[in-house]
Amino acid sequence: VAAFSGKDFVVLVGHEPDVSCAIAAIIGLPDARALKIRKASLTILDLVEPKPGCGQLQFMVPPRLM
Repeated sequence: VAAFSGKDFVVLVGHEPDVSCAIAAIIGLPDARALKIRKASLTILDLVEPKPGCGQLQFMVPPRLM
């Protein structure tokens, strides 16, 4: 995460369960199973600081709305 600290935005693409684990770490969730990341969905995070637990979930868009 720190490698991208100078960027305005970063796009991450991946598969489960890695995506849920990464998002959980970024927003500080202790258990990634609390997230329901669907295939082909869009999740927007705001990273306040480039370290785990400092991100904020802005919104999640399921594929049926895109």
